[in-house]
Amino acid sequence: MLKVKAAPGIKIPLEHSHQDSIPAGRIMQVEESHYYRSMILDGDLLEVSEAEWASQQEADAKAEADAIAADAKAKSAAVKAASKPTATN
Repeated sequence: MLKVKAAPGIKIPLEHSHQDSIPAGRIMQVEESHYYRSMILDGDLLEVSEAEWASQQEADAKAEADAIAADAKAKSAAVKAASKPTATN
């Protein structure tokens, strides 16, 4: 497998799904094939290091954990708000 990202300003269609592309600024893991290798040789696709891949994976995991925590906090606040008695006049 190759870990790659599109060169700045370049849209790279996926090999087996040309309507989808490699998201700008994101590292993706793709099969090693002539399709991707030729784009690397042309400079349109950049191969990245394992360290860059690991860094993105860690950032994604942290963002997901933060989103889950924020969702849990919002649900807890909603339950508390719903359980408070309302004042009637």
